[in-house]
Amino acid sequence: MEKKWTMPEYIRKAFDRYKYVLLVCCMGLVLALWPSGGDETAKQAAEEESGILWEDAAPDALEAQLARLLEKMEGVGRVEVLLTLRQGSQQNYVYNSSTREDGGEAQFGREEQKELVVISRGGEESPVVQSVSSPEYQGAVVLCDGADDPRVCLEITQAIRSLTGITSDHIKISKMKQ
Repeated sequence: MEKKWTMPEYIRKAFDRYKYVLLVCCMGLVLALWPSGGDETAKQAAEEESGILWEDAAPDALEAQLARLLEKMEGVGRVEVLLTLRQGSQQNYVYNSSTREDGGEAQFGREEQKELVVISRGGEESPVVQSVSSPEYQGAVVLCDGADDPRVCLEITQAIRSLTGITSDHIKISKMKQ
């Protein structure tokens, strides 16, 4: 006759008591191990949708994209855009730092060392980026056919202000000559 295996009573009681906690932990583990394209997938989707990423693109590419956008607005007509940068985007890197203190009664010394953290992928080493600051725009000049209509000028100003953060007093809109 074959003996059937049964779970010990103390394990069954513990499982019954903590089954929801175990379920949440298992779900967290599954989500943590789930393969994701994460940043690269989102970045590729944004590039496909708009052609370029707003934060990563060169100012002239942003100008072209902004001009295409403004041309689609009612009453704008032909348009050209010029953006000026106060400061481009900057990458902030991760550093390991260590401090060594030497001292006695008469003297005290402190030495701090900072070392750039690098990661190796596919045989190439690259620094670990902690954060990337967005570019800071200084001003914009827009030439368009519809600049004589105050409603069009307001719409253009609001669009540029919302996309770049440039204040209204640093946006100049003029009529394009024929």
